[in-house]
Order: sequence, then C-alpha cells, then structure tokens
Amino acid sequence: MGSTYILASLGSHSGSYRIIVPVNASEPGYEVSYHLEGETGTGKYLKSAFYTPTGAVPSWDSASFVDISSADAAGIDMTILT
Repeated sequence: MGSTYILASLGSHSGSYRIIVPVNASEPGYEVSYHLEGETGTGKYLKSAFYTPTGAVPSWDSASFVDISSADAAGIDMTILT
C-alpha cells in the first residue's frame, strides 16, 4: 500500500493530480481516499473520506475500488466533506 501526497495551495478550491500505479491484475482495484493533515478549519472539514462514483463518503466500507485492469481511469474526483 502506498500514498501520494498532494499539496493544495492556501485558498485554492481544487487541484489536479495524476498517479501512476501498476495495473491491478488480481486485486479488485485501488482505494482512493483523502486524509487531511494539519489545521482543518477548527473541525469544519472531515479529515478523511473515500471515493465512490457518486461522491466521497466518510465510511471505508461504503467505498468503491477503482479498476484499472483493462484501461486507465480518469475523472476520479473527490470533494472534501464538511
């Protein structure tokens, strides 16, 4: 399991990223999540959430895996939850 850190500029509302990972041949795919570090606006933002095609969810057991066994994935967007 690995992590990629993305630094958001102060006051920014979005950011772009590209993560290169091996094709998932035998696994169900990759878990995409965010974990905020440092100050999060005095509890304004949820410190972690997990990807689903319909939006970020706070619970790991509701997360969706991103399958790249046959093609690249794009549009894996997440909004930081409040």
